[in-house]
Parts: sequence; structure tokens; C-alpha cells
Amino acid sequence: MVYKTDIGDPLAQLTEKYSTSPRRRLRLHDFPMWNNMTPDDMERLLKVVTVRGHKRGDLLFDPSYEPNKMYLLQVGRVKTYVLTPDGRKKIMHIFSPGDAFGGLLLGTVDGQLPWAEAMEDVIVCAMDELNFRAFMLSCPNMCLDLFRYISQIHVEALRRLQGMIHSRADQRVGIALLVMGRRLDYGALDEFTIYPYFTHEDIADMIGVVRTTVSEIISKLNKLDIVSRKGRQLIVHRAAAEAYLKDI
Repeated sequence: MVYKTDIGDPLAQLTEKYSTSPRRRLRLHDFPMWNNMTPDDMERLLKVVTVRGHKRGDLLFDPSYEPNKMYLLQVGRVKTYVLTPDGRKKIMHIFSPGDAFGGLLLGTVDGQLPWAEAMEDVIVCAMDELNFRAFMLSCPNMCLDLFRYISQIHVEALRRLQGMIHSRADQRVGIALLVMGRRLDYGALDEFTIYPYFTHEDIADMIGVVRTTVSEIISKLNKLDIVSRKGRQLIVHRAAAEAYLKDI
């Protein structure tokens, strides 16, 4: 959905700016796989992407969609998840600006796409399979960078899974908090806040427990000075969290 017609909508106005001035505003050099693009490569790519805005809570795609698109995330954050037989969400990944995702890039789950939901207002550039194939054929030097990016995503997922398989629920919460810090681009900051991007429900969905369990664990971590609160903000203390998890 493109919000170009709603002039009073801030997201519509921002989407319009990205759409009408892509060369300056798409910032494709921020994407790891496009770091080595030549000016000619950039021109080719700008001709085949479609800029779209989605509001918080909107679905970018769901299992009913054909897995034939790739998305480049410009603004905001997107989570992908699957549903358990009893209807609970299991978050697979959280994408930040500069990330790419979609069935065309990362594949499917049992032949179907996961659900992809905007965690806040987002702007994405979409490319369909036909344009993606044509672009790769015209810019073959980009294939290796694309492969490296996909490998990086899978390695990160495997590391997260490895850290959670044999850990307790409280340790899994700690791991999830540190992962969120990385996804929010906080780098090596010793303190960072995850609100309003992530809720207790999001954390529960990431680690496979109920929300009340997460709330109880957050209270415990608060007493241990691993997290603290400032108003409605949840502040994570990185060094304390890493020390708490060092024996995993």
C-alpha cells in the first residue's frame, strides 16, 4: 500500500519524498549487499524498485502471498513470525533499516512465507522476481555480496538458536534483550532502551514462553541491576547482562 494520496499523513509525505527523489533518498549504499555498487549499477537498481509505506501493525506479506519479492528496508523495523498450532506467534527475525528480506531472498517455511509485520511505520523498496533476475544478470558482480549477506543472516539465526537451546527461561530473556540491542543498532553502548520497539509480548514470542513469564523475569533482572526502568522505558545494562549469561 502506498500512502501518497493522504497528504495529511506524515508517513505518506515521507514515502512521497522517497519515491520522487530515490537517487538522493534511497540510501542504497547502506545495504551491505550493495556496498560495492558502481554508479551504473545503482541507476539500474533504482529503475526496478517500488517504494511503499506501511503503518505500524500492517502486514507486508503473509503465507497466502507468492514468495516472489525481495524487500529492502529503508525506515522502521519489521518482524517476521510463524504461528504455532494454538495460534501463538514465534518470531523468526527482526529486520532493521539496511536489511533485506522476503521469500525471494531468504526462502519460505514449509513452502510458505512467514508473516511480516511492521513494528512501527516503515518504508520499504520492493523488487519482484523478474526485475531481480534481470538486475542480477546485468550486475553479476553483485551475486557474491548477496550470498555473503544471506550467509550472515543464517549465521546470526544459528547463533541465537544455539544460545537458547540449553538455557533457562531467564537466560533466554537476557539473550533476547542483547539481540534486540544489536537489531536496534546500539552497537557497544553499555546502556540502551528497547521501548517502544519491543514489548514483553514480543520477547515472549521470540523465546517461546508466555508474556507473564517474561514480566516475572524482567522484575527479577531489575532487582539484579541487569535492567532498570525510567518511566515506561526498559533500560538494558549490557555489561551486567553479558556477565549474567557468561556461563551459558
